[in-house]
Amino acid sequence: MNEHDNRYPEFARAYEPVKGGKKHKALNWNPLPLIVAAFLLLLLPLITKPAEQSPVPPAADTPVWTVHAHAGEKEMMFVVPEPEPGILPKPSPSATPVPPPVTPAPPTPTPADPTPVPPVTPEPAPEPSPSSETDERVRVVITGTRVTDVYNGDDIFAEWFDYAAYKGSKKISAESFTVEFVETDGVEPFVSGINVGTYYMGLTKANFEVTSGKYSKFSVEVRDGYVKITPASVTVTVTGNTNTVDYDGETHIIEGYSVSIPSDSIFTEGDIVFSGTARAEGREAGTYNMGLKAGQFSSSNSNFKVKFNVTDGWLKINSAAADHTPPDVSLGKEISAVPENNGMHFYVGFDIHAWNDLADGTMKATLYTSADGGATYTAQTDSTKTISGSSGETYAEVDAVLPGTAAVYKGKIVLEYTYSDGSTGSAELGPVNLHTDGFAYINNNFGDQGWDYDINGNLSVDVIIDDTKVDPDTVDFEYASFTANGEYVPDPAIRKYTGTDGKQHIQVGVMKEIIGETNVSCTIILKATDSEGSPWVTTLSHSGTVNN
Repeated sequence: MNEHDNRYPEFARAYEPVKGGKKHKALNWNPLPLIVAAFLLLLLPLITKPAEQSPVPPAADTPVWTVHAHAGEKEMMFVVPEPEPGILPKPSPSATPVPPPVTPAPPTPTPADPTPVPPVTPEPAPEPSPSSETDERVRVVITGTRVTDVYNGDDIFAEWFDYAAYKGSKKISAESFTVEFVETDGVEPFVSGINVGTYYMGLTKANFEVTSGKYSKFSVEVRDGYVKITPASVTVTVTGNTNTVDYDGETHIIEGYSVSIPSDSIFTEGDIVFSGTARAEGREAGTYNMGLKAGQFSSSNSNFKVKFNVTDGWLKINSAAADHTPPDVSLGKEISAVPENNGMHFYVGFDIHAWNDLADGTMKATLYTSADGGATYTAQTDSTKTISGSSGETYAEVDAVLPGTAAVYKGKIVLEYTYSDGSTGSAELGPVNLHTDGFAYINNNFGDQGWDYDINGNLSVDVIIDDTKVDPDTVDFEYASFTANGEYVPDPAIRKYTGTDGKQHIQVGVMKEIIGETNVSCTIILKATDSEGSPWVTTLSHSGTVNN
């Protein structure tokens, strides 16, 4: 028995290796070798012959085994190579088996992962280093700061500069460049000016050092910085002086004019240049004009663009004065105001007692006003009124729309008239103070947010007088307008009383049947007199919804 028999005794009785070509008879009949041999015959094509190839005989030095099988009296012998490990007993370690060819198995598909994997963004490729042979030329534009402003009498300045870079028409990052300023010949990135004109910094390419770690081919353009100061606009009102005298055989003269300049302007009267004569003279009855025109006025200060509004001056000489008695003229009590166009619309009334020797229809009243009680009056262009009638007492009213920016306006009325013989005269009324301040307010704690009404439909609004501004006893009701659901309600009633708060109240009401929800509004104008006897007016508005 050889070494195989020693390791695998269960096979020793079934088969023996061939040695020197001699046969050895099996000692005993056992069907197991025949079964093994048949099994090996079935496996033999797989072990010894690869697919699509001819059988490869075992090498000369490859050990072979002889399998003996008996079928009755016949003995069969099979010569086979040593089988693969794991199928039959292992060969001797000294033998070198020839492995059979192996057909690779197809890859096993991997099931898809149900969770999608986000795409990976590749790192950006590094920007190639610039080359003077391949770079486009890059423009670096340096611009000094530029300031444009209107003259205001103060120093206006511009300083420093900015820069941008362009490749073709595309703007690129200015951080790719370093720009340093170099002072040359006293030039600095700064300039200032006061008067109208353009002041330049004087920047040139020599004032800048431009370097770049990214671009090797570039050009530099410099645009100078400056301060540009434009003229300030102002409107100046020039009014020629006037005078009216009676004929006396003497020559009379009127000269000069007055100038009005807006208070918020630094333009001065000393900047005005007048070419001509502001003078009128005459001896005979008639009117003599100075002939003032806007073209005679100009400005010596080039920092202003001035518009001149000019009213001509005149001298009027009446015919030989008869023994005329001028009309008796006094300011009336009709001084009131209502809101209009974001301002106050003032009505100033006066009484005239006109005598029979006045010419019919020749009296003319003009209202003049001055903001904040100043000395300069301005004629209200829409307030001149011609008064009809020359005998008995005549009442007239003139008005002016004033913005609500000033607390106090001072006004006066100039009345001009003509006698039946053609001679003229004038009278000045005032001044009178016109206040835009309020001195009363709606009592929002009264009834339903300022409204009160009873079962009979008496609807009223309650007003409280602020006695820190006026004497409550001087407060008079001037005007009231009521609407209910847009319909005018006439005949408001007034009641004054002292409230539980110790203040004077005015209750303004109407008879109006309130049925269901009603939208009600009112406007109330009150007038009072201050401690100096000057009239004050105030307008109150109120609206709301009542439901009875």
